[in-house]
Amino acid sequence: KEGVYMRIGFTSTSFRQIRSLEKVVKIALECGADCIEWGGDIHVKSERDARKAQELCDRYEVKICSYASYYRVGDGDADEWERICRIADILGAEWIRVWLGRRDSEKTDENTYKAILSDAKNMCAVAEKYNIKIVSECHDNTFNNNTDAFLKISKEVNSPYFLTYFQSRYKKKE
Repeated sequence: KEGVYMRIGFTSTSFRQIRSLEKVVKIALECGADCIEWGGDIHVKSERDARKAQELCDRYEVKICSYASYYRVGDGDADEWERICRIADILGAEWIRVWLGRRDSEKTDENTYKAILSDAKNMCAVAEKYNIKIVSECHDNTFNNNTDAFLKISKEVNSPYFLTYFQSRYKKKE
């Protein structure tokens, strides 16, 4: 489809108590969801899980939009990042959700910021091979805890493969 459109979906992690991939897909069908973001913490931990999730989504005609990896940008684990990209590729996901670091931007020191930035740039090079976008979640206890912080790192990463999920808050309330 050309132009701007919105898909309705959910992340499988909303249903952590349900271990069955097929049940999660059936919930998507029952509620009229167009797509699923598969979570790497519970449902899709391996390439084998990814093949099963992809097969089920194909069978029931539910799109897979993204993979919630829970990778912490700044950890610098190139092997783990490559594994995550392979899983997302098997799923056919357009995006991989990540967290930027382990502290709010205001509490992130310069050396830690440089590690996050370096890892993000390296990750973008790998993501580009798979044609998958990296999307950081706006979340407390990460560098992406407010819009200004994301705009800063996004400018420095300077890659079309590095994006953020929009969430409707600018700064957390004190």
